[in-house]
Amino acid sequence: FSPAAASRAPPPPLSHLSPLSLSSPSRPPSRRTSAPLPSPLPSSLVQPSLSPSLSLSSPLSLAPSLPRSLAPFLSLSLPPSLSLSLSTMTTEISRATDPQAQPLPAEGEAQEGPALEMAEQPPSVKLAKSVTVDAPGEPTVLSLSEVQLGRKTTARSNMSRNSQISRPEGYVPVGQRPSVRLIHSSHHITAEWLTEVYHMRGFLEEGGKVTSCNVKPLGEGEGVMGVLAICTVELENAKPHAPKQFVAKFSPIKTSMPSMLVRAIFGAEAHWYNDMYEEEQGLGRPAAFFVGAKLFHKRWWKRKPVFCMLVEMMPKPLYSRTSGCDNLQHLRLVMQSLASFHARWWNAEKKPPLEWVSSPGRDYFGIMKNALIFAVKKGFPALKTAWGDAYDPVLQMKPLIMQKLKWYMGAVFADPLTLCHGDVHLDNIFFDESFPMGLKMIDFGNIQIAQAGFDVAYFLGQNVEPELRRTCEAELMSIYHETLVRDGVQNYSLEDCWRSYRLNLFRVLINVMYVSYDQFAKDAKKKRGIYADKLSHSDVKLKETYDATNRRMCQALVDAKFDELLRTEGKTMHSVCRALPCCA
Repeated sequence: FSPAAASRAPPPPLSHLSPLSLSSPSRPPSRRTSAPLPSPLPSSLVQPSLSPSLSLSSPLSLAPSLPRSLAPFLSLSLPPSLSLSLSTMTTEISRATDPQAQPLPAEGEAQEGPALEMAEQPPSVKLAKSVTVDAPGEPTVLSLSEVQLGRKTTARSNMSRNSQISRPEGYVPVGQRPSVRLIHSSHHITAEWLTEVYHMRGFLEEGGKVTSCNVKPLGEGEGVMGVLAICTVELENAKPHAPKQFVAKFSPIKTSMPSMLVRAIFGAEAHWYNDMYEEEQGLGRPAAFFVGAKLFHKRWWKRKPVFCMLVEMMPKPLYSRTSGCDNLQHLRLVMQSLASFHARWWNAEKKPPLEWVSSPGRDYFGIMKNALIFAVKKGFPALKTAWGDAYDPVLQMKPLIMQKLKWYMGAVFADPLTLCHGDVHLDNIFFDESFPMGLKMIDFGNIQIAQAGFDVAYFLGQNVEPELRRTCEAELMSIYHETLVRDGVQNYSLEDCWRSYRLNLFRVLINVMYVSYDQFAKDAKKKRGIYADKLSHSDVKLKETYDATNRRMCQALVDAKFDELLRTEGKTMHSVCRALPCCA
């Protein structure tokens, strides 16, 4: 691309160009949606000071990786004499039906008419890897513009567009009464109730109905973190895209969790499924066609919040936390997906559309840091009680960790922060070539604003065998950093990636410490659960999972030389209240 050449070769009149639109196939662009930041495009295309029309030589590559979320906001205008070829993962492309369509109205003009209708119902292309224009000889002009609210705009930063993000069709805020009655458990799923839901979502033609439904509980039904069931339905007079099998997820009716914690965990997942389109979130996830919640009851001291989510059925997982992942290509794909997700929400703040998300380092004036300090103090002895000598190398670091703990809590929540999944393990990741991003993730109850290294440490520290991790860790971190930079993150070096990863490995261990003193250490003393003389099938699976993840987690901290990081960077800091269990 040559800005100088662009100035020498003025573009031909728009009336001589036949439009070709690139757009997401899932839905037409919303009038409320602002254009995502096209970071993978050459900077010369998005700098406001340059002309939007550039002179191209033959042949020419337009962009190495056009993100699918960017597609609805690009319009390529080419003379009829040119040929356009696309190298894509999956491609659907056709020319606009009306070659005489007028340009979109400028700001202040009427936003009605055939031009706007054409923009809202464009032809489509999925995830173009490259676009090549073959000119017949002399330099040719390609016009590229972004459209938002029917007018041309310049590129926006990630956070400036978040407040204008579009809401899904039929959006109802979490906690408000949906048009269909909210049910409390899988026992209340009936064909009649599902018929109402399917009509609300437009899955049925007039007179259509759900004729039968089969509900099969997952696991043992009532679980600490929710009730899951697989639902299989038979339909009459349904549209082709109506789901015939899905997962129903409910918050637990009987649980020892405080209502505030139920509301926070299930509310976060409900917001993530309900408030935005998947392509605007930057991370593949199942589609949810019903999200209902009752956050408060009149007798709030007796009844817990209620959440009901009907979610797309995922394929069988290829891996588990117990087995680990030994496929390098899939490891690369996870790291690329996490990097794109983190870049999408880089420097995220707790404001719309993320006003509901947890920010442990800043919520309630940072009091959550004290909760983590309490977990560390209680967790060290619990690790020994619950897991024996599995964490002996880490327990040897205890004096140094306790000495630097207050410094650590400041460092691990220092900027830059982003949105993190918070629970990136193999039981929550589903791989499939048909997915637009190659994978989808579930279980967003722990989504939070944190350092990007938290998700990276969670995945590499607990899901990859130490021998394999040592051989590919450097490559995976390089891929992760390259994707961050490609997707627009600036002033964040590969060394910064490594430091955040090393810091957050211990933060992942704090999660293990919490469940160790809150559950497993108590079970070990009373010889119950996974410590009982006779184990149930679910207890055997749980024990195998923790045996595998504990071994990997301990070795990851040792390999990352976490103690060396504390010695070289950590400062000895004490509070005046350091004798209290929640202070360092």
